[in-house]
Amino acid sequence: MLTLPKIDRRGFLALWAQDRRRKRVRGALPTLLPAPVLRPVYPDKLAWDWSPTNPYRWNIWLSWDNGATWVHPDDYWTTGVDHDFWPDGGSSLHLVVGVDAAGNEITERSNPVRPDDALLPAPVLRAAYPDLLRWDWELPNPYKWNVWMSMDGGNSYFLVDDYWGYGDARQFAPDGGGELYYIVGIDETGREITQHSNIVRPDDAPVPPNLLNGLLAYWAMETLDTTEPDLSGNNNYLQSDSSPKVPGIRGMAYDAGGDKRRKPGCPSRL
Repeated sequence: MLTLPKIDRRGFLALWAQDRRRKRVRGALPTLLPAPVLRPVYPDKLAWDWSPTNPYRWNIWLSWDNGATWVHPDDYWTTGVDHDFWPDGGSSLHLVVGVDAAGNEITERSNPVRPDDALLPAPVLRAAYPDLLRWDWELPNPYKWNVWMSMDGGNSYFLVDDYWGYGDARQFAPDGGGELYYIVGIDETGREITQHSNIVRPDDAPVPPNLLNGLLAYWAMETLDTTEPDLSGNNNYLQSDSSPKVPGIRGMAYDAGGDKRRKPGCPSRL
């Protein structure tokens, strides 16, 4: 005997009646306003832009079966002037639609989105001397950071095979610093899970002040003592008697014969 699948007649009739009511309302009302364009925003928020006249309120519909059926929880709505909504969780599909004071839909239904699909914010990339890319990141790490490069001034970008770093990296050294770069975080499947960073050129990094002319430290000539001989006995051991003018360096000895040394008991960082 053939057994027919059990049909949820109550659910079927409810969907049929809802669709019929929507068609009847559409026939009695002016043309619906355009659909809002819905987007997910990290973490787990829905947001949309809207320039026409605001509806009375926005109803948020939810699907637990990947879009096969939709439900409207009683508290899933927000006022017409609001253009975002925080659902209870982000793993299900959602859509929004504008309604009037009587509950009639007066906008087209938005595109469906899943809040969990929202991209993480863009890392802020900066150039560091010499020829380095650096960024800070305090959110959960992606699986990898991909480093994209442009060789035509930013008109197009491509990904070099070995231009990537694992998620805990905060620095990357490209082969040269004259081109433009941006980075983006990806998951194990290669899907981008962060927004693209800003674009930087490593060569644009400011040069540290003490490297502008190669000078690391200097002393006033009157502070140099030439009375103590060096190890060769040539009386050309020069030892500074004062701290240098660059913080972090405490003293330097120089042998005119070309051998740099430090006077015993006098610390040096050179």
